[in-house]
Amino acid sequence: MAEIDITTIDMNELKAQVKALNALEGVTDKIKVVGISKQAMVDKFSEQVLALDAAEVTIPEPIVDFYNSMFSEAEATDDGAGASADPAAAKDPAKDKPKTPKKKEPNPRIVFMETLVAKGTLTKKDIVDQTLAKFPDISKSTIATNLTDGKNPKYCPFTKLLKIDDESKVVSYAE
Repeated sequence: MAEIDITTIDMNELKAQVKALNALEGVTDKIKVVGISKQAMVDKFSEQVLALDAAEVTIPEPIVDFYNSMFSEAEATDDGAGASADPAAAKDPAKDKPKTPKKKEPNPRIVFMETLVAKGTLTKKDIVDQTLAKFPDISKSTIATNLTDGKNPKYCPFTKLLKIDDESKVVSYAE
């Protein structure tokens, strides 16, 4: 039996087929669809299909097609000599290249807001109004949320943390 590469199997489709299999008459050992690993679900699904086939139970076409596709994808990755002893050898050599991290382009709205904050004289309302004027497709609440998130190190979209003065309400960078 060919080794199944579970990374090629869509979890939602697997769950749908397991549910359909569980609904068949003759299935006594139902397969769980929550709280079970993908590998365990694939293994149990395969065992159940083979058991039903051996018991000569009629299995609906979509289940059979899905079962066969699991193995056809596994065979497509084999090098023609049956199941590959080295799963790394079956990988695409292009995927073995080290991945270079993508440089994230700065969000133009955030860059614009940073220039406004850098002035150090504008209130949150001023920054929201000016940003909204420049980026009318963005909602007011999104801009306000960006400024609020700017005070939290976990969610800050800016290069530096922000602070808002309690008295004057001026937004500036935290020191």
